[in-house]
Amino acid sequence: MGSKTTMAIATVKHELRLNEWSSQIKAQQQSGLSVRSWCAQNGINPKTYYYRLRRVREECVEAAPAVVVSILSKTICRYLCRLIYLLIPWFLWCMSYAE
Repeated sequence: MGSKTTMAIATVKHELRLNEWSSQIKAQQQSGLSVRSWCAQNGINPKTYYYRLRRVREECVEAAPAVVVSILSKTICRYLCRLIYLLIPWFLWCMSYAE
């Protein structure tokens, strides 16, 4: 097998593993059970569950950094525009008072 094929297989395995872990996390959250109880019923070590939860979360964050930056940029811009809108009359008042 070539290196591209090997990489493709590794990527598919990684995605399948993440999908399985995501399903387990969703099942635990929907079960209404504590993590410890759910893990005992499903034969999963709680440390393994939390490791998988962390990995799934990390993947989600890595997959969408541009969205977070975009949302933050829009929010910051919105607040800066409001601040400027509020400061312009004050600035004009100060300028007229200084004359």
